Amino acid sequence: MQEGLTITLFGMGVVFTVLAIIWLFTLLLSKLDLKFAPAVATSSTAPVASSSPVFSKSGPTDEELAAAKAAIAAQTGTSPDQFDLIVK
Repeated sequence: MQEGLTITLFGMGVVFTVLAIIWLFTLLLSKLDLKFAPAVATSSTAPVASSSPVFSKSGPTDEELAAAKAAIAAQTGTSPDQFDLIVK
């Protein structure tokens, strides 16, 4: 009983020590990364996200439907001719 308790406490101590060393190492690396990181240039010409929808209001084009069917067929391992897409 005493030997099992000793081994358990020794193992837990080793794990705790290694975790503490890893934590200190990552803390040191993050401090060094902040210290030596290159300055980020800020500009007023940053790209602006487009607000246009993916599909037009009249629905997807034939090319868009074909691309969607090809992607679904590739993912499911079937032929694009084996299913139809219903767009509402």
